[in-house]
Amino acid sequence: FVSWLCTSHQPARGGRYSYGNIQKALCALKAACKFAGMRLQSFETPRLELFMRGVRKTIGDARREPRLPLIFSLVATICDAWTGSNMGRALFLVAFFGLFRPGEITKAPGSTLLPRANVEWLSGHVKIRLDASKVDIFRRGAHAIIAEAAPSFGKYCPVKALRKAW
Repeated sequence: FVSWLCTSHQPARGGRYSYGNIQKALCALKAACKFAGMRLQSFETPRLELFMRGVRKTIGDARREPRLPLIFSLVATICDAWTGSNMGRALFLVAFFGLFRPGEITKAPGSTLLPRANVEWLSGHVKIRLDASKVDIFRRGAHAIIAEAAPSFGKYCPVKALRKAW
């Protein structure tokens, strides 16, 4: 069955079945066999597992598209070409150096991006309170410290950019 799925074509899509669709078909078939009271030993064999591993290597797993890393030279290029507000540029730098996800420092449209009450200025760094964070599973809020960049970073320092924006 799996071999047939690997070699057959999907008429609607004009291509082969994806690895994910083959997995779903196997799950549906296993559920139908279980519902009919049939034995499921053929679904739990090492041979099927190895075959599916080979299918994934041959067809590829669409869920595993590699992402290019956001490196500093690209950040510098984006900042140099920035035509928007100083606050947007500052938040971009803070997000990069703080390793934030976009939703951690942005709010709903029309509201303040990073409230001043959430920023505490200290000597040589800034402490930012995040209402929700990837490491805050109970959503109690988390703090992140962003240090001033070395003088060699110059205009790309997130702390200086934040000061300039405010």
